[in-house]
Amino acid sequence: MSIKNIQRLKRFGIFQDHTNSNAKDFGKYNLFYGWNGSGKSTLSGLFRCVENKSTSSKFPSSEFSISVDTGTPITQASVANSDLNIYTFNQDFIDENISWNSIVKSILLVDKKKIEEREKLEKLKKEQEVDSKAYGIEAEVIMKLDSAVSKFGTDSARHMKTSLQSIDTTDSYYLNYDKRKFGKFIEDHFEESKSEDSLLDDQQIVELTNAAKPDQKSPITFNQQSINQYIFTKAKERLDDLLKTSVVSQTIQRLVEHGDIKSWVETGLDLHKRHDTNQCEYCGNTITEERTKQLEAHFNNDYKAFQTRLKGADGWLAGQYIQSPTLPATSDPASFMGQA
Repeated sequence: MSIKNIQRLKRFGIFQDHTNSNAKDFGKYNLFYGWNGSGKSTLSGLFRCVENKSTSSKFPSSEFSISVDTGTPITQASVANSDLNIYTFNQDFIDENISWNSIVKSILLVDKKKIEEREKLEKLKKEQEVDSKAYGIEAEVIMKLDSAVSKFGTDSARHMKTSLQSIDTTDSYYLNYDKRKFGKFIEDHFEESKSEDSLLDDQQIVELTNAAKPDQKSPITFNQQSINQYIFTKAKERLDDLLKTSVVSQTIQRLVEHGDIKSWVETGLDLHKRHDTNQCEYCGNTITEERTKQLEAHFNNDYKAFQTRLKGADGWLAGQYIQSPTLPATSDPASFMGQA
């Protein structure tokens, strides 16, 4: 498909109402020449419309009709669907596809897509420069904050260590306190540290500070006691004698298993004998003779005598213990505060 001639041009630059009357059809090679302003560039703009398959952006109300060898002319209404392929090199092409600012070492960039990409690259470079400066400012602020936090941790740990150095204690945790331990404490209690409220009020801080101050008290003295060999030998003899003792009793298993019930029943049995009654003072029912015999068989004289010996042995052994010294009251100024 090729162009035969331009039949009509209306409101297209210099051509306000041109119609083809006597001009010959185009040949294989065609030359347009004339004075400046005679319409050469305007005609190249028309061919550019055909190339881009669009109407003219410079002359939006223009009309044109171009004859082609297929018979159907190309007009402003049908140019978008035209199958004619032509290429135009004019000022519009230069403006759109040549970037004179991108010449590097005698290389001229001639590509519309590449020019747009290069312009985008230049824009991104400028944005990157702005972002880099902003990043540098923020990084410097963060570095100062990190330094301040580090100094706060060091100062706080040093203050705590110094405050507790005077306390005489075997716990070396706070005596070797440092920024690392302080930071770990803050990390473990991060949520609590967000609160603006103090965990301790001023009065509590004063009291705890005073309590931590060293306050030398009078020493507590006591006589050291020891158990001699005679006491050990005598205790062994008495224990051996008790362990060899056997008591025959018709036991009631429930009383054996439950010491509290046994004590209650034994006391009740003695009370009923002492008051000579078989009426249960708890439930009001009559205690049968058979039940009384069962209980007496369990709590017989041998059993009671053995219990008495056990209590006596327990009291004697308790009397041989080393007695702890009597400590002064906490209010006594001669006592150790918080220590025993």
